[in-house]
This record gives sequence, C-alpha cells and structure tokens, in this order.
Amino acid sequence: MVKLLIFLIIVTFLSLSISSCGDISRSVDEKMNTVLRKAKTVDSLINTEIEKLGVLDSLITSEHEKVKTLDSLINKTTSKIDTLLNKVIPN
Repeated sequence: MVKLLIFLIIVTFLSLSISSCGDISRSVDEKMNTVLRKAKTVDSLINTEIEKLGVLDSLITSEHEKVKTLDSLINKTTSKIDTLLNKVIPN
C-alpha cells in the first residue's frame, strides 16, 4: 500500500512537471515569435532608411557636380575679367 502511494505521488509529480514544461515551452515559443516579428519590423525600417540614405547620397553627388561646374564657370569668368582689366589698366 505504501509503495502504491509513493508510486502515485511520483507519477503525479512527473505528470505535473511534464505539463509545466509544456506551458513553459509554449510561452517560450510565443516570446520567440514576438521577438522575430519585432526583428522583422526593425529590419524593414532599417532597409527603408538605407534606401533614403542612398537617395540623399545621390542628391549630394548631383549637387556637388553642379557646384564644380559653377566653380569652373566662376574661375573662367574671373580670368576673363582679369584679362580685360589688364588690357584696360596696364600694370
């Protein structure tokens, strides 16, 4: 009788432990899915921002080329003005 009682206590303890492990496993799976969803959201946001940086970099490059062109025009114009002034006002 005592052996049967001990056996029933052990079986009850084991079944409660297994049931508890199942709940923990389910909880861990839910948390992992939540983390995975959040990671995908962050990845999407990062990709969007990287695309924006690419567009911004392209605009900066384009504007830099315009500045170089304007600088060249200014230098040519300055050179022509200097030449004209040297002709009008000799050193």
